Amino acid sequence: MNIKVYTLVGRNTFSSGMFAIYRVKESAPGAISAGEPTGGALDCYGEVETSKLPNSQIPISYSTRYFEFSKSFSYKNDGVGTFLHDISIQPTIEDYKNGTDAVVDALASIIIVCYLLGQRVGVSLLSVDAKVKEKLRVTVESAPDGSSWQKELSDLLNFLERSKR
Repeated sequence: MNIKVYTLVGRNTFSSGMFAIYRVKESAPGAISAGEPTGGALDCYGEVETSKLPNSQIPISYSTRYFEFSKSFSYKNDGVGTFLHDISIQPTIEDYKNGTDAVVDALASIIIVCYLLGQRVGVSLLSVDAKVKEKLRVTVESAPDGSSWQKELSDLLNFLERSKR
């Protein structure tokens, strides 16, 4: 089966996100990445912990470990301190002036295309929605309790169920 793989990257893509991008590129060399330059490098500090400063009680975050993921992958890119994407989705000053979010616009386009492709092969919009919710439920139930992944997926499932789709 010939499957196209796409990744979306941006300024908030750090540490584990960088690791995931390189894993995808290693596993699916033809994968296409779209977005902005990443906020982090492949080799990076991670395993972030938080604390509060003793006098001001201002919360701070700090890394506790350095990861050299570049030693794990044969895939390389020419990005200096960042990952170079294939398709640029860069917000412009005009986007900011007009209140347009280029990344949200691109995501909406991707979602629309997925629904339309489903319809073209005879899959109803309702069955796509039902399958998305089912997959979210199963994944939420199998994710480690209290993990950020479980919370994000659970929030998405709740959103979809509240929107009566």
